[in-house]
Amino acid sequence: MPNNLNISIEGVNGSALHLALQPTLALSAGSACSSGKTAPSHVLKALGRPDSLAYASLRFGLGRFTTPAEIDQAAQMAIAAIEDSRRARLTTP
Repeated sequence: MPNNLNISIEGVNGSALHLALQPTLALSAGSACSSGKTAPSHVLKALGRPDSLAYASLRFGLGRFTTPAEIDQAAQMAIAAIEDSRRARLTTP
């Protein structure tokens, strides 16, 4: 879909990343048809994503009135959360 972006982030805990972004951004961890399920998205699995990446995926949806500034802000927030998650993973024994 032209208004959706799904990214898979290697080396992060997908649930923790989603929780870190959820209070501020409206996003999903999988496809719309798999929301509410704990299994990885069957769409991502069909595209060949391993479970580790399917679980560490975020789906962003753009609305008709989403501005370029809001997209930039969401990207910066996602980058910061990803970096924090990776740092936490490196420092956790």
